[in-house]
Amino acid sequence: MSIQTALVAVKTANATLNTLIGTRFNPDKLEQGTALPAVRYQVISRPKVYTFGVIPNISHPRSQMDGYAATSVLRTTLATALRGAFDTY
Repeated sequence: MSIQTALVAVKTANATLNTLIGTRFNPDKLEQGTALPAVRYQVISRPKVYTFGVIPNISHPRSQMDGYAATSVLRTTLATALRGAFDTY
């Protein structure tokens, strides 16, 4: 499973977040005119594979998510939903 597939799976599994943003969960950039609320995510680092397939403990992938909403209430709701969905991972 790729990192992007895993992020989408976690987003989809969280009912609150999935209801808020639906399919507006985009890698790398948001297109101009995207309806809000929406989330943009980037994979910052990927696991490194070392010689003989040994993976050290510091090999966890890192990602960054930026949430966008039209009002402060929606921003707070979106931020809470993002934390609720991804903090356990």
